Amino acid sequence: MTGKQRFLATMAGQEADRVPISLLLEPEFVMHSYGEKVSNYYKNIDKCVGAFLNVQRAFPADAIDVTTTLPQLGEVFGHPPSYPDDGYPVLKEPVFNSMEDLAKARIRDIGSIPVFQAKFEVLEQLVGYLGEEVAIGARCTGTFNLARELVGNERLLTAIVMEPDFVHKIASLACEVMIRLGKEYINCGVDFIYYPDGASSPSWISPDQYEEFAMPYHERFFESIKTMGVKTVYHPCGGEYPILCQVRTIKGIDAYHFSELVDPGVSRKIYGPRKVLWASVNPYRTLLRGSPADVKAEVKSVVEKAAQAGNTIIAPGCTLPALTPKENITAMVNAVREFGKMEAV
Repeated sequence: MTGKQRFLATMAGQEADRVPISLLLEPEFVMHSYGEKVSNYYKNIDKCVGAFLNVQRAFPADAIDVTTTLPQLGEVFGHPPSYPDDGYPVLKEPVFNSMEDLAKARIRDIGSIPVFQAKFEVLEQLVGYLGEEVAIGARCTGTFNLARELVGNERLLTAIVMEPDFVHKIASLACEVMIRLGKEYINCGVDFIYYPDGASSPSWISPDQYEEFAMPYHERFFESIKTMGVKTVYHPCGGEYPILCQVRTIKGIDAYHFSELVDPGVSRKIYGPRKVLWASVNPYRTLLRGSPADVKAEVKSVVEKAAQAGNTIIAPGCTLPALTPKENITAMVNAVREFGKMEAV
């Protein structure tokens, strides 16, 4: 099977020859690994595409994805971030402070904004170069994550207690932005949409608050994206045990990616053998700080815990740290190939 066939079969709950791997590459890793500045991820199409192709040649995964970082989405409301020469975009102040600000909000046409046009061109080229062999995805960086970026951490958390209407208003607006961004990505030809949302995880809010303020907008996002015929992945991202049962009830999700804080054997027991899970290798303890032998041992353990019936994709928990040693990524790819053969699990 090709990587794309293997990934899409697994995402559909069908039999594959082995467990697929997705690397969840961060912009800094993609660009720095090949001597390019991080700013070129956002604005230089040729260098960004070239860096992705180099990464895929060096660490052949079954799926790769491209992301738009949260500060960039200030552009949607006419608040462009600064773009450091060799760093991530920075939104220096909140876009919205009050209900009056939100009432005036207007979402710009994302496809007309130059930095987004560049990202969409990167995706289209990657689909052209790799799309027959590798599943290409895009990251919609989460409704609550975006709400937090637009109003600031303190404002959002205070409003959850004091101004629930403000929270619903900003979450609804952020959700609409994510849906529009997702549709633009899909028009580029991607195979899946990956949706991480740490700001609504138990590391930020309670399960009751999650149910009241976050779940309706997550479901709205996933159900909207599913109408366009691509696969969806939800990553709650942070201390997820208290909401594992709630997450299961959200409609429109094809696969669940829990962080390294959730034991893959536990999530498999809770979700059963038929649900598609992205099982995590610890990105910090193992991939960043461990040895290739440590990586190999953890991949073997994760496969044994989660992939006995298939329906599993191996990925870093959250994302791949920018300073991850290249030999550890190679060890991860090789270990998945060695231990993930379905006749061997």
